[in-house]
Amino acid sequence: MFECLHSKDIIYRDLKTENLLIAPSGYLKVADFGFAKRLDGSDKTWTLCGTPEHLAPEIIQNKGHNKAADWWTLGINIYEFLSGEPPFFDNTPIGTYRKIIAGELQFGGEDSDSGDPEDFSADAQDLITQMLSKEPSQRLGCGKRGARDVKEHPFFATMDWVRIVAAVAAPAAAADPLRASAGRALRHGARAAAYTGD
Repeated sequence: MFECLHSKDIIYRDLKTENLLIAPSGYLKVADFGFAKRLDGSDKTWTLCGTPEHLAPEIIQNKGHNKAADWWTLGINIYEFLSGEPPFFDNTPIGTYRKIIAGELQFGGEDSDSGDPEDFSADAQDLITQMLSKEPSQRLGCGKRGARDVKEHPFFATMDWVRIVAAVAAPAAAADPLRASAGRALRHGARAAAYTGD
């Protein structure tokens, strides 16, 4: 998705599980392009928008952001897909922002509430670490080769990108939309309670 959007100088800026829909075919569909923006030749944009747990540090710090913010959100989402929780979370948005800016990425363990170490293979840790670089220009996907660097990362070694883009590859697993919706509702209900203190 980012490969296509970025080739048209469009940044999405709001990749999160709530904006990913599972089609009956098992393929993901991206919804809600409300924060998407065409850069129109400009290097950066400055609007503060997005979901607190998914914001890149440069957005929080109002340094301006570009396509690198999309790769950040992909790294956040991959972490969340593997562990069930975002890597930077606090009971308040300000606390979450502080953790994002500190950038202390953890892959589970005794002192962490961010999943089990078993959730993250060495390739997954490397991919996420490269996508969550605090320096936007150093993020995987931001080099001269762009999305090719992401697609050729060892984490995606078994992906047949040509077949996936053509929508002829069989999805890894069929999803149960009702179960996914229920899990998402429970998770977000717990987060809402944490934010409000209820």
